[in-house]
Amino acid sequence: MNATSVAVIGFSAQERSVLKNVFDLTSLRLPSFAQFDPDTGGAPDLLLVDASNGEFVNETLSDIVTHPVPVVLVGDSNFGTPYPMIRGTT
Repeated sequence: MNATSVAVIGFSAQERSVLKNVFDLTSLRLPSFAQFDPDTGGAPDLLLVDASNGEFVNETLSDIVTHPVPVVLVGDSNFGTPYPMIRGTT
């Protein structure tokens, strides 16, 4: 099975750990997801961005210029971008 690679931009260490566990749980089903490892080269299939901080959104905007991939924002604002947003929990 080829997993969809997801670059996780921002998020706390605890949130990243939870996301990795969720991705691992999908490994035996379709669709499956895996956290993107930049050491493998190439580009991720999807960017999951912590939109609680505009710096992470700006980083994403600069990344997609060279590697256009789908983007999903998690937070309370899409910062005027056209990307879908999932409201974060607080």
